[in-house]
Amino acid sequence: MPFIILSIFNKNMSTQSRINEIDLLRFCAAIMVVIFHFAFRGYAADNMTQLDYSILAPAAKYGFLGVQLFFMISGFVIMMTADGSSAKKFIISRAIRLYPAFWICCSITFLVSLFLGGDIYHVTIEQYLINMTMLSQYFGIASVDGSYWSLFIEIQFYALMLIVILLRKTNKIENIALGWLIITIAAKALSLFSLREIFITEHSAFFISGIVFYLVWKGGITKKRMLLILASMCWAIPRTIKSAHGLGLSYHTAYDPIVVSMIILLFFIAMFLVSTRNTGVFKNISWTMLGALTYPLYLLHQNVGFIIFNHLYGKANVHLVFWSVIIAMLVISYCIHRFVEIPLAKWMKCKLRRDFVSSEIQRNPS
Repeated sequence: MPFIILSIFNKNMSTQSRINEIDLLRFCAAIMVVIFHFAFRGYAADNMTQLDYSILAPAAKYGFLGVQLFFMISGFVIMMTADGSSAKKFIISRAIRLYPAFWICCSITFLVSLFLGGDIYHVTIEQYLINMTMLSQYFGIASVDGSYWSLFIEIQFYALMLIVILLRKTNKIENIALGWLIITIAAKALSLFSLREIFITEHSAFFISGIVFYLVWKGGITKKRMLLILASMCWAIPRTIKSAHGLGLSYHTAYDPIVVSMIILLFFIAMFLVSTRNTGVFKNISWTMLGALTYPLYLLHQNVGFIIFNHLYGKANVHLVFWSVIIAMLVISYCIHRFVEIPLAKWMKCKLRRDFVSSEIQRNPS
């Protein structure tokens, strides 16, 4: 049978609960995006910085694909969070994960832009305050930092998963993932733009594959799951090639479809190895701190990094400036996580839990 090899992978399933490799992949995705912005987009594409680091540009331009890896990881992790969870627990877990680091990073970006950004990075207090809700897109207000665009995609995905939880259908998620993929393909084929917006069809294949990879990690490989993953990959690759072509037209560069395809294929292979617990020594190494750096690094690096580049350009060696800023961003991201995100998340968790309990008591007095 063609699927006989699948049983070999299933035998390797362990009781591992902490998925160390996810932290490593998350960090790799963040570094891809950072290099994309710093070595390609900032100077070569958008004139957002004077610092020219074109030596890395031919490879760095593919770094935008790191966001697609983020979406795959999100599908995996959010399904893990939603599995057996109540709506309240899910909401609390997402709130304490998103807001603490976002608040501090948004505030830092606002202050740096306000005092050092000049006309290019002009921000207003009203813009900043609305951004702090993490809902600025829905108010038609520009983000303080352009990298926030993917957060709105993530929030939309969370909303879809919340509906699944509210309907108590997480046990049917495999069929729901299949239905989501069918809707994705149909919405594109029939130009159903409203469905494309609701079901985030431009990125849904990555979320869907992440969900199914979690099911493989939890329960092993089945034919249906493998077909879902393969179908998602076959849909994702040509869509990503098309997106890369559009990006290339905007940035006056060319993206090799073979390179794009291979990178996406590598993402799927990496997630497959994680889900089947066949990552060798990598699964035994704790990458927790690298994973913890990822979110603040992603939120903080772009505009703040460009502004620093503009102020240091011409005053020091370009290589020293480039790599020093990246190291500085990593150090600042660690400090944000260690000294702000962790204590604030603990406070929020206690506060939200108390508020939920109080509201329950008020609605159902004994």
